[in-house]
Amino acid sequence: MSDYHVIHQQDFQKVPWKNGQGFTYEIDKLSEPSDPEAFLWRLSIAEVKQSGDFSFFNGYQRNISILSGGGMYLNVDGIQSPELSAFQSFQFAGEAQTYCTLTGPELRDFNVIYRDPFQVSVDWMTPSPQPLTIAPHTTCFIISGRQTSHVRTRQHIYHLSEWELLKITPSSVPEKLQFIECNHASVVGIIMIRRRVS
Repeated sequence: MSDYHVIHQQDFQKVPWKNGQGFTYEIDKLSEPSDPEAFLWRLSIAEVKQSGDFSFFNGYQRNISILSGGGMYLNVDGIQSPELSAFQSFQFAGEAQTYCTLTGPELRDFNVIYRDPFQVSVDWMTPSPQPLTIAPHTTCFIISGRQTSHVRTRQHIYHLSEWELLKITPSSVPEKLQFIECNHASVVGIIMIRRRVS
């Protein structure tokens, strides 16, 4: 059976960006067994107060989504993205030369950085009463991106305030969840992390 754990905002760890130009709030990570300072995947929220370069993460993939504030463009190795707004996930290589141009006020974004042997999906949606199935051997995070979300599992109901997360650790069997008291103004993010099968 899967384990469930709520991660509150006060649990986030504030750490400086690799390029020294800001801070990120580390939510959770899986450390590299041979090097505890390195990670195989990491979830975080960052404050972006001005346009500028992103840090390099060689050998990693990155997925970024705006949670609040204005929009932005990302120029990735000379190719400009469409304008990104809230709850649109954007994927790019961690080793790419990436420059962020803000199109409005400062913003906060949600980041997943990961490397082989893991695969990650990030999907944003309005909570629906339809059951959500988590595949076996998959780590799942549910983040309440806007307003409060309510998640029912087999044994408990979890109430997630804005930017709080529910972590579901892997199980050998599929797991089913359901959102209840659905509010059309709320948004949730579903993050699935699964080890690649060779």
